Amino acid sequence: MDLKQHPDGKGLEFPCSLELMAFGRNREGFADHVVALLLSHGAQRTDAAVSTRVSSAGKYVAVHIPIQVESRQELERLYGVLQADPEIQFRL
Repeated sequence: MDLKQHPDGKGLEFPCSLELMAFGRNREGFADHVVALLLSHGAQRTDAAVSTRVSSAGKYVAVHIPIQVESRQELERLYGVLQADPEIQFRL
């Protein structure tokens, strides 16, 4: 949805808590790798638990990481960190 089409005309309001998702091959340690990557680049975890969901065929895993972000620039920087990692195939 385009931000201009959002019902109340607003996008994210910062600071905010949200959940980043990273998808990759289902291998041991992938979730820990993603969390460590984000923390090493300054991400602030919330108290909510990290969760994972394995694909129906078991080949891929989605890691859901709850974080606190202070600005759009910080959020874009963290997405860039995920995008640059060769183990992460997709992110939301």
